[in-house]
Amino acid sequence: DAPAFDPEAECYELSFFEPMMERVFKEPKRSLYISDSD
Repeated sequence: DAPAFDPEAECYELSFFEPMMERVFKEPKRSLYISDSD
């Protein structure tokens, strides 16, 4: 869809975002499956 909005826009490969996503999903911030006492 990006070229439809801005044909000159820079596009990134998925591998560019992989380190960011790994940091976000590294450990749960809140979870129903982890007790508060852990």
